[in-house]
Formats: sequence, structure tokens, C-alpha cells
Amino acid sequence: MTLFLALLPIIWLIVGFVLLKLPGHICCSIGLAVTIIVAMIGSWHMSIGNAAWATLEGAANAIWPICIIVIAAIFVYNLTVKSGGMEIIKTNLASVSADRRIQVLIVAWGFGGFLEGVSGFGTSVAIPAAILVGLGFAPIEACIVCLLSNAPVAVFGAIGIPTITAANATGLDLFQLSADTVLQLAVLIVVCPIFMVRVVGKLKGVWGITLASGISFAVPAYLLARFAGPELTTLIGGVVSMAVTILLAKFTHKSVDPEYEMDGVEDARLKMKGISKGHMLQAWAPFGLVFVILFFTSSIFPAINGWLTNTFKSGIVLYPGTKPTTFKWINNPGVLIIIAGIIGGFVQKTSAKDMGRVFLGSIKQMLKSIITIVTIIAISKVMTRSGMIADIAAALAATGSVYPIFAPIIGGIGTFITGSVTSACALFSDLQNQTAAALGFNQSWLVAANGAGATVGKIISPQSIAMATAATGCVGSDGIIIRKAVIYCVIFLAFLAAVSFLGVIL
Repeated sequence: MTLFLALLPIIWLIVGFVLLKLPGHICCSIGLAVTIIVAMIGSWHMSIGNAAWATLEGAANAIWPICIIVIAAIFVYNLTVKSGGMEIIKTNLASVSADRRIQVLIVAWGFGGFLEGVSGFGTSVAIPAAILVGLGFAPIEACIVCLLSNAPVAVFGAIGIPTITAANATGLDLFQLSADTVLQLAVLIVVCPIFMVRVVGKLKGVWGITLASGISFAVPAYLLARFAGPELTTLIGGVVSMAVTILLAKFTHKSVDPEYEMDGVEDARLKMKGISKGHMLQAWAPFGLVFVILFFTSSIFPAINGWLTNTFKSGIVLYPGTKPTTFKWINNPGVLIIIAGIIGGFVQKTSAKDMGRVFLGSIKQMLKSIITIVTIIAISKVMTRSGMIADIAAALAATGSVYPIFAPIIGGIGTFITGSVTSACALFSDLQNQTAAALGFNQSWLVAANGAGATVGKIISPQSIAMATAATGCVGSDGIIIRKAVIYCVIFLAFLAAVSFLGVIL
């Protein structure tokens, strides 16, 4: 009975999201109420005061830094749309190659990875998919390609929010957790472009550029995750991959196989003739400044990073009897992105008044997502502080040495249920952490396995598919897309289950 009660909040989320199809902010708000009630009346006997403190702790950790990063990332994206810069960026990318297979690598993989790193929350699926349809791709084909592109990198999306969330939930070292996560995903990052190209055609003639596109993403992603943390991993990985792919397309793939030639590229090239280099720089300015500011304030530059961290921080006790939680007020990706966005806005000649409107609009746009994030992290904190997570972990530990096989699958289920890698990491990271501790396994490795599985779950996440179909004009095709995409999800999760298992026994 104790185990059933401990699982009740998770059971509710499955029922609410999957069966009742409730929106996240409502489902998770009810879930928080269920969690508090169960924690108080169950065998844990949590007091109302401690339940309130745990809820406050979860809400505070969700708002700062996670929600501020969400708002900042969407602000920069919306600002680029408002200024017209996004249309120039789209035209720029569409003009590179007339080969549909190479366009998949540039638009869906490189640019999609970049958008995931900067803003996440569906933009990296919806925007590239819309561009591909504009170039002549079939809508369902474009949706599947972009869902695949998101699969191995979303755990580092929106300036690393999911991985930061996992580290905050468990107290594990952020750098080690980031490195373990990207290590488990490295092979998928390399081979994912191969699967994507195969969706639209044959690999004959593009093997080299396809492998180069994956490797040029994976290598910087691992180095950044290991030595600088998760914030820039997907962002810079996407930039490097996009740059390498474009250079190879221009210099080694000048001729195009007639079978894969597209008509939409000529229109894009004509438009490019009317766009000056100055306008091109203005269009990319906000994203470029995000990259520069985050890079030079990262741990790669310890003097700047240390000064910003140590000078502008506060320690606040959020739960009785625990150590103060440190809040970084300036050296926070969200604050730094907002600064970059404002400077970029002025470069794009956007008025302060318009930027204010875009910022407020971004908050309004993301309000339901913010409520979802706050409540689901509060659920996790209440479950942890009450001892519910410990009881679930003890039950899972009964699976013994085979448990690591299930770690990424649990993460994948979490994303399928909630539609969010961040939510899956918030919900299950501490569970994975405590189960690993009970079994004597490497805790960072299994928490990383949870995140890796969660990002693969995006392939068949109903929310991601809904955004893709809306962007490509094929609303109502969700079932077809799931049936086509599920095989990739199963293959990727099976691979991650093997990696997770081998990582703890070798």
C-alpha cells in the first residue's frame, strides 16, 4: 500500500496527461495537490508546514534559474521574429544547397540543434519543419525529420535547462552529469543525421557530408559538456555542425543529383541577392550575442565566471534544516540571454518600447509552461522531502543488477507523459539517483541515462508532434507520424538501455 501511495502522483500524471489529455499547467497543479495530500496522510506523515516549505523550495528552484531561462530564450527568438530577422535567416539557410538531403542536414539538424540550444520548447521542431515544407518537402516527411533531429540533443536544450534541472534535483556535479549524458548520447548524435537523410532519400553521394555533420556536432558537444557545463553544448554543437555542413556543401557538393534537386532553392537565392551583408549581420545579431556572452562568461574563462558568480549571489534556506540554496543573480544564463537580446534588439533597430512589448508577450506566451515547470518541480521536492522517492527507489532496487536497462526507458516514458524533457528530469532524476545509490551504481551515470532516455522520448511526444503538424499544415496527421516515428524511438531507447547497462558493469 505504501508503494502504491508513493506512486500515486506519477499515476495521476499518466492519467491526466495521457487519458484525460489535460493541459500541463492544470494536470501538474492537480498533481501537486495530490502529492501534498498523500505525503500528509500516508505513512510519511509530512506536516503541512514542511509540505509548504518543500513546495516553496521547488517553486524557487523552478523560477530561478529555469523559468527565467525559458522566458529569456523565447524573448530572443520572438525579438528576431519581430524585427524580421528570422525571415532573413530562413532565406539564408534555404539558399545553400539544392539537394534535399543536404538541406535536411543544414536546416533540420544544424539549425534545428542551434534553435534547440538557444530556445527549445518546440521552436527547434516547428521552425525547421516549416522551412522544409516551404522548400517543397512533404509535411509528414518534414515533421519526422525534425522530430528525429531533436532526439539526441534536447536534454541540453534552452541553454541546458533539463540537465541543470537534473543536477539541482540530485545535488550531483553538473559538469560530470553533463559529460556522462553526452557520452551516452554521442553515438546517436553521430548517426542521427544518417537516419534523417534516409527518411528523405538514399545516402549514396552524401555519406561523407552526413557523417561530418554528425561528428562535427558530437565532438564540440562533448568537450563543452565536460569542461564548460551544459549551457552551450547543443547551441555550439549546432553552430559547428551547420558551419561544417554548409562549407562542405559549397565546396564539395556543387553538383546535385537530379533525383533530389529542389525548386524552392532558386527562389531563396533570388531573395538573397536583395539582402545586404549588413542586414544579414543584423538578423543573426541576437543569436550571435547570446553565443558570445554565454561563452565568455562560462567556466572556460574562470576569472570572469568567478567574479560574476561570487559578487552577485545570495544564499537562502528554502527548507528547514538544509544548507542555503545559492542563487546567482547575474551569472545566470537567463539574465545573460536577456542582456544579449536587448543589445541585439538595438542592433536590429528595435525600439525599447517594442522590446518591452516582446518581453511581456514572451512571459504571457510561456505562462502556462512556467506554471507546469513550477508545479512539477514542486511535486518532485515534496516527494523527495517526504520520503516518497526513497520508498519508490527501494522498490526499484529489487530489480538488482538489471535496473540500469530500465533507467533510460523511465526517462523516455517521462517525456512521453509530460511532453517535456525538463519535466521528465525534474520528476525522475532523484528517483534514479536514490535507486543507483541503493544498488551501489554510479549515480551520475544513471541520472544521465534518465536524461538521455528523456530526450529520445521527444520523438513520439504528443506535444512535439502537435507543434510540428501545426507548423507544417498537416494537423490531424498525428497518428500517422507516431506510427512512423515510434520505430526510431524504440531503436534509440534500446541502444541507450544497452549503454546504460554496460556503463555500470564495466
